[in-house]
Amino acid sequence: MTPLTFETEKSHLDRAGVLLELERYPQALVACDQALSLRPDSVEGLVTRARVLIALRRYSEAERTALDALKHDASHWFAMFLVARAVMLLEEYPRALTLFDQALVVCSQDATSHVYRGICLSNIGRRLDAVLAVEHALRLAPNDATVLSNAARVLGSSNEALRAEKLMVAALAIAPNNAKYLRLLAWVRGRAGKDLQSEMVAREAVRQDPNSAQGWWTLGLAEWRLNRMPSAAHAMLEAMRLRPNDVDLLLDCADVLWRNGQGSHGLEVVAHALLVSPNHKRLLALQAQIAANPLQYAVRE
Repeated sequence: MTPLTFETEKSHLDRAGVLLELERYPQALVACDQALSLRPDSVEGLVTRARVLIALRRYSEAERTALDALKHDASHWFAMFLVARAVMLLEEYPRALTLFDQALVVCSQDATSHVYRGICLSNIGRRLDAVLAVEHALRLAPNDATVLSNAARVLGSSNEALRAEKLMVAALAIAPNNAKYLRLLAWVRGRAGKDLQSEMVAREAVRQDPNSAQGWWTLGLAEWRLNRMPSAAHAMLEAMRLRPNDVDLLLDCADVLWRNGQGSHGLEVVAHALLVSPNHKRLLALQAQIAANPLQYAVRE
């Protein structure tokens, strides 16, 4: 006879934590929900659930879940951090900046919050403040891969690509073969004008994670800079397949297809992108350019 087993909130949360580390996110979410079914007001359960939802890219739901945790413990720093993180990932950068500032009142020495402040500041055009924020984060945690990689993202956008490259090499020394870090290294090397190295790293990132639209996009951009238009078009189409409604990606994909002699296909991609963002100025301008001369880059015998 099989003995009865009694699951507790703690046992479910312990399992959720392990599954989260193993990147088995759907199973981790089930374990969180099982824990919360036993104790709906569990702050630990709600916080863990918010972490899993962020990993699943369900950012709005993650924000709501972290806010629920704060209803039960208004001073819970990590719940405050997760609200800010979810809002940042929703690309609501001004609101996320305010939320990170509030979290830093409670935990002023958290390097990750400081570096994410830098990301927010960079995205709202405050580049100097962004650099100052990531410099502070680097002083607090000079050997943290998350801090290094996000600082590199800010510095790479602020004309400090060579320093950003050094930070990404350091991040990869901590987490070798991390596909996200490889993608970032490829990007900063492209910003530094190291196009061949950028392409080689981007190709390795795709090998490590072939289901990343960002990886294929990064590879396509590298191939474009090297004027390898057939390879660039292939990479961009793979990226579009994985992320079919990303307007910036669709813009690059259409442009590459045109430059590969596939103007009509480029127009189809632009038309799809305009369904997502009908008044996008750069899309409309590219549409007019291609329509005026769809065969501009076609190979002629």
